[in-house]
Amino acid sequence: MMPTSARMNDIVTSSASSSHSSDSQTSFSSAAEAPYPSPQVVPPRPTMSGRSASVLHVRMISNPSDYSLPGVTPSTYVLYAIAGARVYHSTRPASNHIGPLSFARGRGSKNNGSQWIYSHLKGTLVFGRDKLSDAETDKTSVEEIVTLNQGEVEPSGEWWFQLVDDESDKVVWKFKLPLTPGSKFIYELDRPFFHVFKGSSRKYGFLFDDDKESATFSNEVTNRTAAATAALRTSIDIIDESMTLTSEPFTAKSSKGRSRSLSIKSNRKSKSKASSSSSPRTGGISAAVVSSPTSFKHVGHIGFNQMSGAVETSKDLDPAFREIMGDLRMQTGSNVTENIVLEHLDFVQGFWKDVGSMQRSMSSRPVPAN
Repeated sequence: MMPTSARMNDIVTSSASSSHSSDSQTSFSSAAEAPYPSPQVVPPRPTMSGRSASVLHVRMISNPSDYSLPGVTPSTYVLYAIAGARVYHSTRPASNHIGPLSFARGRGSKNNGSQWIYSHLKGTLVFGRDKLSDAETDKTSVEEIVTLNQGEVEPSGEWWFQLVDDESDKVVWKFKLPLTPGSKFIYELDRPFFHVFKGSSRKYGFLFDDDKESATFSNEVTNRTAAATAALRTSIDIIDESMTLTSEPFTAKSSKGRSRSLSIKSNRKSKSKASSSSSPRTGGISAAVVSSPTSFKHVGHIGFNQMSGAVETSKDLDPAFREIMGDLRMQTGSNVTENIVLEHLDFVQGFWKDVGSMQRSMSSRPVPAN
């Protein structure tokens, strides 16, 4: 009979050998039955200065239409692209950077010759546009706003970038794109993960955390800003053409430096002058508006016969006027012309009325008795 200790050692040895044999068979069969080769180990992507190896913030929303800006009514804007990024600004506002990228840590640290300074602003970067401008919002009715919110009308407001801090869920930075007539806004891809554009006083840079989001963001900004700029040029050409049609024609005497706006003003002035000259003046009558006589009718005449001294008048002349002339002839004993009578007709008539009244008053007085 085998001692107890010897049996226990034998059991442990048998168990260990059977376990190793089983493991060997299992690993062998797994290697033989595997349909795909073993995956290769991909080396980790090298990190760059100023760019972390991990994503800033893992967003559950990747579709811009599903993302909402905090503190802003969703029906007042449209989003076209979102991405995780940091905001930088350049120390050389007027020139493009040349050579490898170099980033400073921040405003408080030494620059060490770096062109780009980190603004300590990071989070979710969005590219979008207001549906209406401020002036259109004041003039738009409630029905038009409802129609616009339903997506039936294209947005016509300002284009912008906004950065949302993922920790505080607030908009911490905003930049309005200068897409106006005459402006030259250029969005450049300096690197696949670093985009550059120029502001009014300095250049800005977006350092993205994900290359796929960076490419999508770049395509949206480039395509939509190019279309907006083309639309502005088309509208300017249409306005320019309409001004040309309404302006006065070009002549050899006209000044070469005269603008179309001045031509329109001078044309309007000439039209106003023509209309004012054609309208009659209320202050007086000019010779231009008086026509030549078209008919003649004899009304009457008066005069003196030099031979007989009698007053000769027309038959239809007022008898009172003939009596005045006769009385003057008798009282003065001189040849009074009709021109003198006509010139002082009011005085003559008043004078003879006074004489007649005096004669009537004198004849009505009682004769004193002797």
